[in-house]
Amino acid sequence: MFVGFARTYYRNAINNGLIPVECDTSSIREGDRLVVDLAAELTVRNATQQTTIPALALPMHMLRILDAGGLVPYFRAHRGFA
Repeated sequence: MFVGFARTYYRNAINNGLIPVECDTSSIREGDRLVVDLAAELTVRNATQQTTIPALALPMHMLRILDAGGLVPYFRAHRGFA
């Protein structure tokens, strides 16, 4: 089963500096330890089962907002969208 977010929740998460991770959750069991890797590709590593779950990539403009710590810090740093 693929888990996603409502558009409003997704954008609010980005604006507040939270990373919305969208991936297939069907192999995750209660108690599994998950590690989110934000490197080149967004992935979720299930450390308990030693598996990797690909996640949907975030658009570059959203990554810039997240890197700044959210929308307000982004606007402070850039005086608008760049």
